[in-house]
Amino acid sequence: MYQCILYFLVLFSYVIGMIPAYISTFVSSKETCRKIIKRSFSMLDWIFVRSEYTELSLLPKKNYIYAINHQCYIDGWLMSSLQHDILVIAIDYLKHIPILGRIFIYIDTVFKTLKKEFVAEGLTDKVIRKLKEHDSLSLYIYTEGERQLDNKFNKKLRTGTFHIAKSLNYDIVPIYQNYGNILNDKKQEYYPSYRKKIKTIVGTPISPEGKSAEKLKDEYIEQMLMLEKTYFS
Repeated sequence: MYQCILYFLVLFSYVIGMIPAYISTFVSSKETCRKIIKRSFSMLDWIFVRSEYTELSLLPKKNYIYAINHQCYIDGWLMSSLQHDILVIAIDYLKHIPILGRIFIYIDTVFKTLKKEFVAEGLTDKVIRKLKEHDSLSLYIYTEGERQLDNKFNKKLRTGTFHIAKSLNYDIVPIYQNYGNILNDKKQEYYPSYRKKIKTIVGTPISPEGKSAEKLKDEYIEQMLMLEKTYFS
């Protein structure tokens, strides 16, 4: 019961921590709002997670596709450590959440639906268009599509991420994290940061030059499995 209460306290803090960003949407630019969001996430991460962020190679300053594994509701906090302003993809119900929804609509989040229905513009095409419109943004995307409640990387990926990389010639940066070890969505439990070691490992960029989407996908999977085995087993 105690762990369950703490779990919902963390999620409640997520919303409360976004209030400064919510206020900024009425008085400032989208760029400022993105920076406030990142600072808010950084503060929440320090309070509840205190993750270790490690880059395995130097990332030159340019746009990337940050391709991350997905374990729980709060692993989006790691975006506070990334060097770029980013375009986010989120489930469409997020825009109906008080405070959070208004913020993510304002910063041009691309919303996807889980309903199987016809849409005039597919998700991949929409993301490509948005990134072309905002050429200062990198992409933050969960390649698995949904949370993996067993905290293992799912190799059954769709190819949209890799088609985006090919279309825009953006390097893919594999990122592996284990936030699921501190906030367990399946059990709805939170484990204090002094009991768990939470890490974010940023892998080596994968260039799309001269490669098919399938080849990019294979290289990405290979590197994610290497990160999982080397740093999280």
